[in-house]
Amino acid sequence: MLDDLEFQKHLDEEWENVISEKKNLWDKHNLRIWALGQSHMDIAWLWRMYQIINKSRITHGKAAWHVKRLPNFSFTYSQPVILDWLRQEEPEMFEKIKEAVETGRFELQGGTYVETDGKIPMGESWCRSRLYGQRWYLKHFNKIAEIEWLPDSFGYNNNIPQFASKSGARYFYTQKITGNFPPDEFPFAHFIWKSPDGSELICYSNNFRFRPLERWHLFGHTRRILKPGEKLECNYFDEDPKSSDKLDDNSVYPEVCLVYGTGDGGHGPTSPEVHQMRYYIRKKYIHGFTTAIDYFKKYEEIKERLPVWNKAELFYNLHRGTLTTQGLVKRMNRYFEWTLTGLETMFAIVDFIQCDITETTEDSEASQDFKDSEQPNTHEILHWLWKDTLLLQFHDILPGSSIPEVYDDCYDIWIDNLEKIKNIKAKLFNKVMSLQKPDSERNTSMDYAATLINPNSYCGKTFVEIDIDKVEDLDLVRNSKTIAVTEEDGTICLAQFIDGRTYDECLLNTTPSILYCGKVDPWSAKSVALTFTGGELKDQTTSFLHENDRNYIFESDHSKIAISKVTGLITEYIDKDLDVNVISKPSNRIEVFRDWFPTEPAWNIGAGYRHMPFTKNDDEIRLKDVRITEQGPVRWCIEVVHVLPESQSEIIQRIFLYSELRGIYFEVYINWKQKDAIVKNHFSFATKSAQIIAEGPYTTEIMTADPDKKFHLEKQRWECCGHTWVAFPNQDNSWGVAVINDSKYGFDVIKDTIGMTLVRGPEYPNPSGYPVEERKKFNKEGPPTHTDQEEHIIQYAIVPFSTKWQYSGFQKYAHYFNRRIISRITNGIENPIISKSDLMGIKVSPSNLEFVSGKKFEEFPERSNEIIIRITENGRRKTQGGIIFPEKLKINDIDFVDLLERPWNERKVTIERNKDGYVKSVSCIWGPHEILSLKLIK
Repeated sequence: MLDDLEFQKHLDEEWENVISEKKNLWDKHNLRIWALGQSHMDIAWLWRMYQIINKSRITHGKAAWHVKRLPNFSFTYSQPVILDWLRQEEPEMFEKIKEAVETGRFELQGGTYVETDGKIPMGESWCRSRLYGQRWYLKHFNKIAEIEWLPDSFGYNNNIPQFASKSGARYFYTQKITGNFPPDEFPFAHFIWKSPDGSELICYSNNFRFRPLERWHLFGHTRRILKPGEKLECNYFDEDPKSSDKLDDNSVYPEVCLVYGTGDGGHGPTSPEVHQMRYYIRKKYIHGFTTAIDYFKKYEEIKERLPVWNKAELFYNLHRGTLTTQGLVKRMNRYFEWTLTGLETMFAIVDFIQCDITETTEDSEASQDFKDSEQPNTHEILHWLWKDTLLLQFHDILPGSSIPEVYDDCYDIWIDNLEKIKNIKAKLFNKVMSLQKPDSERNTSMDYAATLINPNSYCGKTFVEIDIDKVEDLDLVRNSKTIAVTEEDGTICLAQFIDGRTYDECLLNTTPSILYCGKVDPWSAKSVALTFTGGELKDQTTSFLHENDRNYIFESDHSKIAISKVTGLITEYIDKDLDVNVISKPSNRIEVFRDWFPTEPAWNIGAGYRHMPFTKNDDEIRLKDVRITEQGPVRWCIEVVHVLPESQSEIIQRIFLYSELRGIYFEVYINWKQKDAIVKNHFSFATKSAQIIAEGPYTTEIMTADPDKKFHLEKQRWECCGHTWVAFPNQDNSWGVAVINDSKYGFDVIKDTIGMTLVRGPEYPNPSGYPVEERKKFNKEGPPTHTDQEEHIIQYAIVPFSTKWQYSGFQKYAHYFNRRIISRITNGIENPIISKSDLMGIKVSPSNLEFVSGKKFEEFPERSNEIIIRITENGRRKTQGGIIFPEKLKINDIDFVDLLERPWNERKVTIERNKDGYVKSVSCIWGPHEILSLKLIK
């Protein structure tokens, strides 16, 4: 093919008429152009997950073939999970790949388990994705990736440099943000990306194939480097980074890497693509083939002249809708990643406590779990659950941009894994009970108890839901006029029966429960006694709900809240601790807009959607009812019902007001039937915030509140990403309001007002390849045409705080909101009441540090005398902090480790020991949002 004259003529014409059209702009820079083979592979998108195995067999077979036959050809690969599937399904092909990898020209890069979504996964998911991906490379190829390779995610959180650098990477590659076209282009093609803790990656942002040359007139200026001796650190709060006089207008970095190869569904580089590059190399248009690592190492020579993108995300200015599309997918992702983190931490803690190092660790109960060859042990099951969760975080699954058949497959995975989690919880209760001693004094007078496990760092008063799983228990509770909960210190708390709800979507069903407000301790287990009577106990609260012609008015020791009977809006919210009306105008406004976008609607929200509200005629959303549905003694509920006439979609807001808690709590039920629309829930706060802070994966992102005060680049961020909380501090940061939620990500802020994006209804993309034939064969009616046409449940809360946001504690409360008490009701015969136990007993200070997770040591999970714990900084502050360990743990030693659990000695540490030689405390410095992982050894 290479010597075919017609082929050569075609290539010459393409070079002269297309690729080199802008040569007059770049030829003066004496570029050295390199070719790197790669094929982007979407695990699922317009096809289902199982089809990627065949795509992989073809794609990687081609790459291995070219490596073997062409001595200079190079290929970069980036997703361990696909290679693992290929290893299992196509072992002969996998052996050929291993041979190609040994040449050094079939590269293993990436290192995350999948090419994940860059914004939505929680921090622990990023840690696990890097751990499982890099260790898989290490196990099967004896090497790890040095380049984090995420070419197609829809934006990138600002903590990626920390996740990547603490798991073996030095470099980062993307092509996505080159889709930000002028005048909104990202200012740099090559730069140093610094996360809040100070971790750094050298980055190359580069479009694919020949576009770096073809679009030189649009993006050539982004390849400038700094003038010698200059330094430039910038982000969205700088007026115009690309116009900085520190950039050298006469100095474009001359090394250009063309990353080529048919992709999305793999299959590249094809033979014509490879021979095209070989021909251009022969003609000296291209300098030669390169590997990715060889190209990135060239940047080390000019590192001092690279600008720094400082402590900020890489924002992609399209695909904002993917923060909300497929609400059930987002909800289930949040559930699994938070639940798995909590369960695994509790199991590791209990096994660590149970381990008696005076005996061999192989004889411990935890080790026996590993010796059972008939059934997978708990660690293995958790491992599989984590991998399934990470798989579904792929950047076209979690964002909601795949065909409906992909989400049918997700559903099957969820159902299977929910049963596994149910079994793990049962096993955890047995472990906790075996660890504790019965409390004989409390057992004598109480017939029923509930064992409560708090898999969180939150400590303080909150709502506690005790699930009622048995029918006989449910009948007893329903027939009781009064329910009381007796805490371990003898405090008697009034409780309230909350009936379960059943929906058409079974994943939203809730269990009947007993609700009370009590104090929880971090990472703890305890028992409370339950009393059910036909009489009445005196209500000690001073809360009440009354009404006048216009409003329902709720008043407690903490709050005075008025809700309009006419509009359903919150017209007043006096927080008594602050003595402030925390809302600046009537809030809780439900607004619906047309959401028409002609290109990729599942991905995109049109910038002008606010100009297309459902009009004030028959289409306008209508208030149907405002009514009281619960009246204490723990909480009161006011339901606000809206209906959208065009589709008869229904939105029911259940507004919960607690007698003993600050804040307003919401549970929103949406029966969504509307296509091509977007729902916003607006709240306006009296904080006059200059900036708002949104949680990301073990990090925060800061945004300017007033759009008129945003510089050009930040104006693109009109729909942003927040995880479990978004904070509005007042101007002197002495108080503020946090909005916490259990399943939402997309939001906007206009001055004092947040708009939470609740649901969309865009059109699905069309399938490609085999799914088209599947539909013809198996689905005569066809799948749904639009997303989210189903039931949704969303929970969120408005919670004031009274100190600087960094130290106020709402962060841990938001985490509790997402991972609540695990409970089980027992009677005295089945399980005696246990004494209170904070289990691990680890104390972390100051308050902006959080013990976020624990796990077995990955190298030797059968060892119950070793545990990995992770402590993060929550407040974006450099912090001198400490960890105090109780004497009962008998910790012999502590090693700091990286995210791959290798020794990490980059921190000056002070270790204090008690008189017996056991570790008593550790103190060191955390950088802003720094993740420190410690291995505790008995």
